[in-house]
Order: sequence, then structure tokens, then C-alpha cells
Amino acid sequence: MDKKEERRPNLNKVIEVLEGVKVKRPYINVSEGISDKRINETISEISRFIVETATPKRNDRLFPAHSNMVNPLNISFGALGVAVTLQKINGTVPSDFTDWILNHEVTENEYPPSLYLGLSGIAWAFTLLNETNLAKKTLEKPGNTRFYINLLIYTGIAGYDLTNLHFWMVTKEDKYLNEAIKIGNELIEKRTKNQSGCFWPSPEGTVFIGYLNCSSGIALFLLYLYQVTNERLS
Repeated sequence: MDKKEERRPNLNKVIEVLEGVKVKRPYINVSEGISDKRINETISEISRFIVETATPKRNDRLFPAHSNMVNPLNISFGALGVAVTLQKINGTVPSDFTDWILNHEVTENEYPPSLYLGLSGIAWAFTLLNETNLAKKTLEKPGNTRFYINLLIYTGIAGYDLTNLHFWMVTKEDKYLNEAIKIGNELIEKRTKNQSGCFWPSPEGTVFIGYLNCSSGIALFLLYLYQVTNERLS
């Protein structure tokens, strides 16, 4: 997209171009399944596309981004989610990508305390990229340990707690497990109980059952915590 607005195509031109694109849908015989070769070729092509569309010369984003990209590094819409995916696929991340990531200062003003949108997720991703010391500094920033707006996995304290559990598994340092247990007890204290069990209402009082913004994410964290400690929280 051109930086000068007058050079950008208008909406009608964009629609015209999109409507002119002809996409041939591949035929897949479901009864025969998809071969491992086909799967590996597809994954390889996805990886190639990601690398070729990266823009490390830009400062605002490394990869083509979602409109919800609240900051450059978060794992949901920023660079680190994509970088970790490349690491999983190829076993490595191009050096100019890691340089771009590491050259971005992670501040508490720009990055909220969140697993999917902020500091906890960034810290988690750093461990997967073998940047353990930087990961610890990121996780332990004061703003990441104090200022959570809710209890949820997506943007709340349960996401921070799940990250502490991951850090304990990576480092075996007891402080992370102790933090996870402490906050796990807080989550238990704040639950709502009825004849069907327990749940955690939204800040508005609505009850949902999904993962990111609902009770299931909190329950999954508590299950993982039980698997580690073999102790039920009361």
C-alpha cells in the first residue's frame, strides 16, 4: 500500500481486482486421505510464503498484520506468533527476523499484561526461541505481575499463571510454580458455584463456557496445575 493516499487504489478498484481473481479449487478424494508428501509440501509452501512476505525493513510490523495488531510483537497478531511457527516448521528462524524482534524494546506502556496480546505471551515465545534470560526479564516486569483486568486466559490473570507454569517446566525454578499455585488458589476463591459445578462469570456478569474469554480456559489451567502438583486446590 502506497504511503501517499492519492496513489492508493479506491474501494471500487480493489473490488474489481478481487472479483477478477480466479481460484481453482483443488480436488481432494477424502476417502483416500491426504498423503504425508502433500501435507509436507503444503507446510513448506506456507513457510516460504511467510518468509517472502516479511518486511524486516519496516519498523511497525514484521509480517502482514491483522487490523487488531495492538503492538508489534504479541503472539496473536504480531511477529512472535509467526516466528515461533517458523521455528516449529523449520527448526530455525531467519536471523534478520530474530534481529528485528530483539531490536524492539518491550515496554510496559506499549505491551499490556496479557498472554495472547502482551507480556506473558512474548515471554513464553522468547523461551521457545531459546532467549531464556530475556524471557525471564519480560515475564517478571512489574506491570505483568500486578495489573490484570480480569481472570481469563486471553487477557487476564489465568494467562499469566499458565505462563508461570510453562516457565517452571522450562527452568525448574520453584518461584514460577509457587506463583502458579498462589494465583491458582486466588482463582478458586473467586469462582462461582452452583448445583452444576463452578464457573467464572465475565466482568459484566455473563457466563460463557469457551476457552479464551470464558471459564474453560481457567479450568484448563487448573487441570494443568493439578497434573503438576497432584494436589487439589480447595
